[in-house]
Amino acid sequence: MSRTSERRAQRLDALRKKDQAGGTSALLQNRKIWIAGGAGVLVLIVIAAIAAAVMAGTAAQSAPATAAAATPNGDLVGKEVAVPNMGGTHIAVGQPHQAYNSIPPTSGPHFDTAAAWDTPADKTLPPEQWVHNLEHSGVVALYNCPQGCPDLLAKLEGFRRTGVRSKFGYVKLLVQPYDQLANKLTLVAWNFYLKLDDYDEAAVRAFFVAHQDKGPEPDTP
Repeated sequence: MSRTSERRAQRLDALRKKDQAGGTSALLQNRKIWIAGGAGVLVLIVIAAIAAAVMAGTAAQSAPATAAAATPNGDLVGKEVAVPNMGGTHIAVGQPHQAYNSIPPTSGPHFDTAAAWDTPADKTLPPEQWVHNLEHSGVVALYNCPQGCPDLLAKLEGFRRTGVRSKFGYVKLLVQPYDQLANKLTLVAWNFYLKLDDYDEAAVRAFFVAHQDKGPEPDTP
């Protein structure tokens, strides 16, 4: 091989090695770019997930309480409530029976004998007895006064004397202590009740007009 040919071969070999080195460097550079890009995407995904979790937690904290979390019947003060009829099966004193479908009960199993309408207001009777008074189309006024409430009882007694009269010429009103509700006064008729914070003459009168003599047995004293 001539000296000129040898030099040309050396130059070609050098160029070939340089090209190979450059290709390897480019491949490594591209690999670094892909790795960096993938890491960046992963960081963005993690940031987005954290942001979504924070937003969800904030929304849960600011959301209003659901109806299931509310105190039962807590929003019914001053609003008459209709309760599904449970019928009027008579039972003996002490006889087990199905649970009433509301507090206070407005219908359902009850004793054979109703209470006298003029039963003293401080004498506690079982619901199974005064539910019978509801069946006779009267109204039971339930009061909850742990510290006593003579003014309320006096007003109820006044209504008994001067309020809406039944077809028998007297007010079918039975007053009873009852600690199963947080409010002060609850009026009960067959299939209905009305919770009040205190005595309200207009509300009491309207309730009697709507329900006295309109229960299952209006012709029973």
